[in-house]
Amino acid sequence: MVYVRMMTENTDKVQEPVLFPEVYDRRRLNALYREIPLKDNTSRLLRKYFNAMANLYGVIPLRDALAVIRRFSPRTVTDEEFLAFAEIARHECEGYWILGHHELFADVVEGDVMDHEIISLLMFGAEDAPYFKTMEQQMGKPLYIPPDKASLLAYAQRFYVEKTAEYTALADFIEAHMPLRWMRYQREAALADIFDLLRVDVNLNALISLLDEMGIEFMDEDDVEQFTKLWMNYVNNARLFANRGYTPRELSAMCPNRYEKPQTASIGPQMRAMLASGDMTVEDLRQEFLTVDLPHENVRKAFLAELDAVAAELAALKKSEKVGRNDPCPCGSGKKYKKCCGK
Repeated sequence: MVYVRMMTENTDKVQEPVLFPEVYDRRRLNALYREIPLKDNTSRLLRKYFNAMANLYGVIPLRDALAVIRRFSPRTVTDEEFLAFAEIARHECEGYWILGHHELFADVVEGDVMDHEIISLLMFGAEDAPYFKTMEQQMGKPLYIPPDKASLLAYAQRFYVEKTAEYTALADFIEAHMPLRWMRYQREAALADIFDLLRVDVNLNALISLLDEMGIEFMDEDDVEQFTKLWMNYVNNARLFANRGYTPRELSAMCPNRYEKPQTASIGPQMRAMLASGDMTVEDLRQEFLTVDLPHENVRKAFLAELDAVAAELAALKKSEKVGRNDPCPCGSGKKYKKCCGK
């Protein structure tokens, strides 16, 4: 699915600096676990479940997490043992935080502990805290349940991503454009960061910005077109935080009416810069939107409408007076003309 933001109401809760729990040392944690008490193998299994659900869902309430655990390990823990484990796990250094809304919002009082959430560390890995947008995107969507226990626990591995054909095609293309001097560990780390970003935010412009920062470059228009198609195919079939673990294709098949709502689409500054410089033509991009597989025709219409608006802007700019080399670039990138489209 091309990056689309559904028309939703913003939360009326007031965001505040997140109050993260104190991280305890291992000795203190072990002493607390012995007080529950839980067998070591039970604690290890619960820790795997928590890490797996953080990596698959991004955000999941403890109530839903317990239901998932009971589905695959029905006799593992009682409700009391589960909550006792979760309270201690709040203070561990793992791939998640366990937080209540009273720790995330200024105007919320502490409620039922079962409403506390297991939240991936990726949700707070940027200044804009993707958690708050993801929470809105997940609203009203069903929870994906993997087919078996092994499929779920595979996500306990930190950078695990399902190796679908779409994943392999995109990963191979990106790796082929990495600097030749990079060692294997650098390539693997870059791919992990790239697919972590896509787990959180499928915005093409954010991805291109990350690739630029890493020094991963595309040579020509054909490269850009092929990359865009591979990105679209991957995102359509990726398990996303915003969809509570479902792929856009799966969710669209389950909830086709969801895409009857008005859609908005964005062609960001990087794509605008390529159009303005001639690295990509409006007609080439139009054909891409006309032929690519999208979850609903309303999404296609939104992108084509946005493209028409961008084309009109570019045509107007060509008729305007010449841009000075030190003036802001008319493509909207925020850079000076001489360092952007005027190179």
